[in-house]
Amino acid sequence: MIKVSGLKNQGKIVRETMAPFIDVDEKGEETTEQIVVRYFAFSISEGRAFRREIEDLGDEATLGDTIFPMLHSLPDFVDDKDKPVKLTKEFLDSLNSINLQAILKAIREDASPK
Repeated sequence: MIKVSGLKNQGKIVRETMAPFIDVDEKGEETTEQIVVRYFAFSISEGRAFRREIEDLGDEATLGDTIFPMLHSLPDFVDDKDKPVKLTKEFLDSLNSINLQAILKAIREDASPK
């Protein structure tokens, strides 16, 4: 039995999926690998509020704005000391839009499997 009063304090549920990530090395060679994407599962009301925030940004909204609130972590990205990169909107904005679209697609497909 689940008490309805407890549903207000569910915390954030973290889910994990994979997304293709395209990288180009110094020689211009393109490689694609699968990266781990950890994201927060939203309630319907949280999703609505989130969409309103993005709509309020209007033309200024970027893919980074759209994805950032959803993401828990991208553990395959590490710095020069092999420490996980801090997930920021600025970091997301530095990624290629094709890769951001792939991350968003992976989240949507995992959150709503067919």
